[in-house]
Amino acid sequence: MLTELDSSAGEAAQTGTAVHYAVAEWHRRRAPDNEPEGETNHKRNQERCRAAVAALRAFHASEKGLSEIPRADLARADKEFLGYAHDRRNWVDPVLVEHSLQFTLPAAPDDPTGQPIVIMGTLDQVRRDANGYARVVD
Repeated sequence: MLTELDSSAGEAAQTGTAVHYAVAEWHRRRAPDNEPEGETNHKRNQERCRAAVAALRAFHASEKGLSEIPRADLARADKEFLGYAHDRRNWVDPVLVEHSLQFTLPAAPDDPTGQPIVIMGTLDQVRRDANGYARVVD
């Protein structure tokens, strides 16, 4: 069972983790949904983008960042993150962002081990759809 982030993961995997970090920081800085569209909203998004990129740089330079994503290509992560942040379909207020979870399922009746199945991971985002239902988004 894999229980910790493997810092020996390749550059692409670590770059993806860096993108997720920036996206989460960007969403955490989200303004209320009732803001009007236009120049003010665009400027605020630019500020959020700069803050998220700065937070990613600070994390990457930290002891935790150096142990988790030492080989991340930050220039590529920035490019991918900025593409996400400028796509207005992502200008939503997620219910959850980068949310860790764990749950256990009982063993199947015919499982010879009798061991339960432990599911653990991180949800990228949970968003509400047009009908108000929560949906997992990757």
